[in-house]
Amino acid sequence: MFMASCYWPPAPLDAPLSMPWSDNITTFGEALLSRLPNLPADMVPATIPIADRCWCDFSGGLFEPFNTTLWELKSVEKLAEELGQKIAVGRNVTEGSESFEAGSTTSSPSAPTESPISTKWSDMFDAVWPFSTMPQSNSSASDLSPEQAIGTQTSPEDKRSRISTPSQNAESLLRREYDLRPYGFDMVVDLGWSR
Repeated sequence: MFMASCYWPPAPLDAPLSMPWSDNITTFGEALLSRLPNLPADMVPATIPIADRCWCDFSGGLFEPFNTTLWELKSVEKLAEELGQKIAVGRNVTEGSESFEAGSTTSSPSAPTESPISTKWSDMFDAVWPFSTMPQSNSSASDLSPEQAIGTQTSPEDKRSRISTPSQNAESLLRREYDLRPYGFDMVVDLGWSR
């Protein structure tokens, strides 16, 4: 297993690209605005985070030149995707508040929500150790009336189809790669060997 940590500081938006994409796209800022032409001025960041790339990565070949333009494109695409998601969330929030103000007077009890941090940690542990948690159900069998409980019982054929073999469990438990980026760690643990 090989692990490396390589950090690239963010680049200012007025920094020139290694190779202009076109006559009018020569900086990171122009490249970002070409991907998101309707980006509000208050959401334009001062810097662009550079996509991770390690100098000691030999997967592309030892003596092959590195494609810097593709690296810059990935950096711009990643930021454009993040900003696009923020714009969509902001749009959904404003639409939701407008529809709420427009007149929905019925209120429904809100379900308790977990904090995003605790959800990320539990998701990470579930991904690495799926056997560590028990499945949670919304209603237990004791809460149901006898008529409802009879309808929810499963046949033996259904139970057999849901039973997984030990090889299936071991296969899902011992994966080749573990992507930890959704859980706040900017890293992929690769347990395989590739040429």
